[in-house]
Amino acid sequence: QERTAYWQQNVFDLVALGRAPYRGNLARFSAEDKAKTSRALHIAGCEDLHNRQFEHLSGGEQARVHLARALAVDAPVLLADEPIAALDPYYQISILTALQEEVKSGKTVIVSLHDLSLAKQFCSRVWVLHESQIYKDAPARTALNAKTIKDVFAVEIKNGRTVLSAQTPVKN
Repeated sequence: QERTAYWQQNVFDLVALGRAPYRGNLARFSAEDKAKTSRALHIAGCEDLHNRQFEHLSGGEQARVHLARALAVDAPVLLADEPIAALDPYYQISILTALQEEVKSGKTVIVSLHDLSLAKQFCSRVWVLHESQIYKDAPARTALNAKTIKDVFAVEIKNGRTVLSAQTPVKN
């Protein structure tokens, strides 16, 4: 979840690192590499950042750039740890929509999210983890039911508000 780059470079070059597995040592950047890097920048909403230095970006911009780098790899499976953390609502929805499109194109996308309402809206299947164990493995609407939310997260909905439950989270 930490967003760093270990040397100074512009956003396009950082995202292009995602294409490294497809090039040999000292190989030139191909037209396909450029196209996939540009596509990844577009999907992550970073096109306007391509010439900026990574270290001068906000935390949310840095998060989007790192996601773009992962997307540039164009792998069949994408693991994203909190890809929407510290993002404004527009970019949260934008990124999750883009990840849904990756799934529709045949890729497997696994994300960790703490926002249960967004998980319910965007994820087809949910693993609810509790104390390092899978507590529930089911379609999103089934997995994130009132009992699970109360048992695992010790919160519940009362009169349209999320409140602390009278009980503490269950212990396995």
